[in-house]
Amino acid sequence: MRSLSSTIGLVLLVAACSGGGGAPAIDAGQDADPMFPFDAATDAPTDAEPMFPFDAAVDARPIDAPTGDGGLDPLACGTGTSIIPLPASGTATGSAAASTPGNVSSTTCNGRGAETAYLVTVDHPVTLDATTDVLATTLDTVLYVRSACQDPTSELACADDVGAGNPRSHLTVALQPGTYYLIVDGRNVGSAGDYTLTVRMYEGRGAPCATVAECAPGDTCRAIPPATALTCEAPVCADGRDDDADGRTDYPADPGCAAPSDDSEIDACPAGPGCPVCADGLDNDGDGAIDYPADTGCTAASGGSEERCGAETDPLIPITSGTTSGTTVGATNQLMPACVTNSTAPERVHTLTVPLPLASLVIDTNTSPFDTVVSLLDGGCAATIACDDDSGDPGNQSRITRANVAAGTYRIAVDGFASTAGAYALHVAGTYAFGAACDPTIPYFSCPGGGTCAGPIGAERCSLAACGDTVDADGDGWPGFPSDPGCTGTDDTDETDACPAGPGCPACGNGGDDDGDGAIDYPADTGCAAASSPSELTCAAETDPLLAVTMAGTTGTTVGAANNFTPSCTGATTGTAPDRVYVLTLQVPVASLTLDTTGSAYDTTLSLTAAACAPVLGCDDDAGPGNTSLLTRTNLTAGTYAVIVDGFNASAGAYTLNVRGTLATGGSCADPLVAAGVLACPAGTTCQAGTCAP
Repeated sequence: MRSLSSTIGLVLLVAACSGGGGAPAIDAGQDADPMFPFDAATDAPTDAEPMFPFDAAVDARPIDAPTGDGGLDPLACGTGTSIIPLPASGTATGSAAASTPGNVSSTTCNGRGAETAYLVTVDHPVTLDATTDVLATTLDTVLYVRSACQDPTSELACADDVGAGNPRSHLTVALQPGTYYLIVDGRNVGSAGDYTLTVRMYEGRGAPCATVAECAPGDTCRAIPPATALTCEAPVCADGRDDDADGRTDYPADPGCAAPSDDSEIDACPAGPGCPVCADGLDNDGDGAIDYPADTGCTAASGGSEERCGAETDPLIPITSGTTSGTTVGATNQLMPACVTNSTAPERVHTLTVPLPLASLVIDTNTSPFDTVVSLLDGGCAATIACDDDSGDPGNQSRITRANVAAGTYRIAVDGFASTAGAYALHVAGTYAFGAACDPTIPYFSCPGGGTCAGPIGAERCSLAACGDTVDADGDGWPGFPSDPGCTGTDDTDETDACPAGPGCPACGNGGDDDGDGAIDYPADTGCAAASSPSELTCAAETDPLLAVTMAGTTGTTVGAANNFTPSCTGATTGTAPDRVYVLTLQVPVASLTLDTTGSAYDTTLSLTAAACAPVLGCDDDAGPGNTSLLTRTNLTAGTYAVIVDGFNASAGAYTLNVRGTLATGGSCADPLVAAGVLACPAGTTCQAGTCAP
């Protein structure tokens, strides 16, 4: 952050209800209070405040502020307090005893235990950021700021718990020139424990800045038109200005603002694409009230639904994809799950719109890092259709499965067991019945295996795909999967292929004995799971079709696959997770090969083996982000390898397989995977005439 020495005169002093100790001696030729601006009358020209960069042009400027040498009223916070200078680092530690009474408390955030007060004097507008949110803090803290220590009417801001289950505090407040008390208090009478307080100062709003790092957390560094100079400002959706000139200002009034922290008010309302339901000028729920704030189902103009959800006061979140990520931290606790009796945890409520009947619906919070509870509710949140605590994977996640789900609007509440809260991943997948109406525009609703959603627009139905029926659609004599080389599965909608001799014809349909075992193509060669298989090499244990690595990023799902392998790196001797096997053909040696499943929606494992799916050359469980997998191998010879995407224990789901390799300098780059982006020459070289050269 940029030094504030040029504009801030700052002193922080501690007033403690117990303890003592005078100010430390000031060494000759050094800064008397090195956390704060330099006093030329007494200090040497060193950095005035080590917590900020040194500014030689201004750090020698004397300031007019208390220095802890007797200028502070010793009774400012009550009888018995003493004055102790805060360490120059900006970090102070202390403790509160259960038996020590408090002198002051916040009228808004409590704080009835023993307190410690820090005096802050500033000579221009700044933003103070203070926190006790570190592991060393065991005291249930409350932070508040006052201009007069014992006068509750002078309180500018207060903060209690950082979040559910975290009793520490974090406070940010804008200060005008003057003297203030930053008070660290025990929340309740008898609260006891240690704390660590960290204080940082940032430029106040309207002050010049070069980067956002100079501004307070949550603020931005931007120019306010017509000015061009950058200044520290509140986010666009909380700055009190109508930035997009649509007559609506900030969250929750402006439909372009999803939250006060948003940095754009731009929207296409009332009639443009993407205009939210709560600002489109329509009575979408037919209750006679239109948009925010008239319709009480809208918590903001950016709301995605006008419908109400009982006592829920947080915004309803529309489901628009198969996986929705969010957090219950900071939400309110308004709903009680029907399948538990002790939940005081906050919840988030999602809106699921089912436009056409579903044969089945699966909802889960698999991979979420806390103990979730999930409820499926009716549109008004009045009735619980289903509720689950621990049926998901791993054991304290949730899973609901429903059959014959009628068209309509539903609510899905993601809650926590007891008081738990945290980030979550909500997965939704629905399946239509064969022959039923379907909607191809909703990616998380699909036809059953072997089916495709096709037909005139608005009249689509689930029917067998071209590769799932018995019709020879491309006239090559092979009707569908697995006999047609153009079919990768029964849900493939196109039988077209260039076999037997055209480009892209798979090894198991090209009329050649590619592995030299005397057997040619599917079904004669047992290494071919289908005519579309990319290799005749035998992976005896795998019963599903082998897939090919043809690009740097490949997506798929292990749901519906067989369990043919037990990963060697999980420590388990058995596993029930399904797996998918990819054939990786390297036509040239590779200096380094990296495989990962970053972006996958479940707890994956990843193995690299020889072409026959044995022996294992490498295996990984959780080296990637979260519980995804990351595997790197060096100096691989040209040849065929198998990549096995598996799951931990019984985990299954959608995955992303990322493959990237680096060739050797001076080595061959004559491999189709180079053009596909899978392989690349090392840094400083390019592929020239088939060789990686500088």
